[in-house]
Amino acid sequence: FKQPNELRKVFKDRKIDITQPIVSTCGSGVTAAIINFAIACVQYEDFEDELDPEFQPLRLYDGSWAEWGSRPDTKVATLDLETQAEKGHTHFRGDP
Repeated sequence: FKQPNELRKVFKDRKIDITQPIVSTCGSGVTAAIINFAIACVQYEDFEDELDPEFQPLRLYDGSWAEWGSRPDTKVATLDLETQAEKGHTHFRGDP
């Protein structure tokens, strides 16, 4: 496991602000759970308790891509990462 300061740097380098609401997702929910665990490790060091106004409860879309991608009525982003970055998107599918 990485130490909380290393995890904090990973999130910062990827412009992921863990003080904002986050919903983790992945192919089946397993990787999203690991991402939430990493965020929780940082939160555990940063916040005295979950009543802190900047504390964000963790959310995980457990249906994940397996459910969302199989439904014909759901939207799917099709832009590559570079184009998304140019448009100001900072949260990409697959980022830790």
